[in-house]
Amino acid sequence: MIAPLPAVRTCTAADFARTLSPVWVKTLLSRGNGMLPDISSPLIFSSCTVRVTPGPTDVVIAIVGELDMADADKVAKILVDAADGDRATVSLELSGLTFADSSAVKAIVLGAQAAARRGLAYELVNPTARVQRLLEVTGLAGTMTIVNSD
Repeated sequence: MIAPLPAVRTCTAADFARTLSPVWVKTLLSRGNGMLPDISSPLIFSSCTVRVTPGPTDVVIAIVGELDMADADKVAKILVDAADGDRATVSLELSGLTFADSSAVKAIVLGAQAAARRGLAYELVNPTARVQRLLEVTGLAGTMTIVNSD
């Protein structure tokens, strides 16, 4: 018998409703002295897992798995809500993203637009070769900040 992973849980309807709530995101992003706790466990959707990690000056949203039409709207909402926080930078960690389609591109663009409206930096961090190629083909590679920390 394999023991369950304690740091991973399935996203319940209540979790998802809180995630989509701008009040919840603003509360999370404004707690304490600017050092916020990590969300205790990732949100597991049908095709990907998302972890939101707020820091003192940025918020990192890491996506692992496939981002397609099954979950792109949920992820877009998380990205837009993150841009409504008080962090100077929204970083989208893409090293674990194995597949992205046009709905994923839309989610990334919606997050970038929300950050731009607030005057925040928005960066795509460590995209996989497949995702990098998608960004190049769509023309986004030339319009967004891409950070490779290798």
